[in-house]
Amino acid sequence: SFNKVFTVNTNTKDIINNIYGSDKAVCLPNSIDLRNKKYLFKQINNKLVVGTIGRFVEKKGFFQLINVIKSMDNIELHIAGDGPLLNKLKDNAKGHQNIKFLGWIKNKESFFRNIDIFCCPSKIEPFGLVILEAMSNSVPVISTKCKGPMDIIDNMKNGILVNIDNYEEMKNSIILLKRNKNLRKKISKNAFDTL
Repeated sequence: SFNKVFTVNTNTKDIINNIYGSDKAVCLPNSIDLRNKKYLFKQINNKLVVGTIGRFVEKKGFFQLINVIKSMDNIELHIAGDGPLLNKLKDNAKGHQNIKFLGWIKNKESFFRNIDIFCCPSKIEPFGLVILEAMSNSVPVISTKCKGPMDIIDNMKNGILVNIDNYEEMKNSIILLKRNKNLRKKISKNAFDTL
C-alpha cells in the first residue's frame, strides 16, 4: 500500500521491485558531511595499524579479522566498539598484545588518523557508513563482499573487496596494501574522490 520505499543499497531495492513488479523502491544511500575534509595521504610508520569499528555481534565478522591479524607479524589491530560478544572477542585475542580494544569512541577523526587501513569484515552489511567515514579520512578500505559495500567499492580502484569469511583473501589484501605504497595511495585518493 506504500507509494515509495527507500532502501540503502541497490540489492534490496531490486528485490522489492522484483517482488512487486514496480519501481516502488528507490535506493537512497546513507551520506556523510564532507565539509572541511581534505585528502591527505598517510605514510606508514614503524608498524602497520589496521582498524575496524562496529557493534560486537556475530554478523560483523570480528572473530575472523582477529584470527587474520593473529597470523600476521608486525601489524596492530585497533577494534573500536562494544556489544554482547566483547568478552568472547577478548578471549579470542588473548595473548596478542598487538590487538587493542578501544571501546566506543567519541572522536572518530582521531581513530581514523591513527590507522593505516580500515577493514570491514562483516558477514552482512546493508550499507557500511564507517566505510564512507574511512574514505573521507583518506584511509584505504578492505571490505567483504556484502551488499552495501559492493555499492560503494569498485574493487582495486577505490577499495578492495574480498569474499566473506575468506581469511587468505583478507590477509593477502592487507599485505598487498602494506607493501605497495602506490596502490595504497591510488586507492585512498580514488576513494576520497568518489565521495
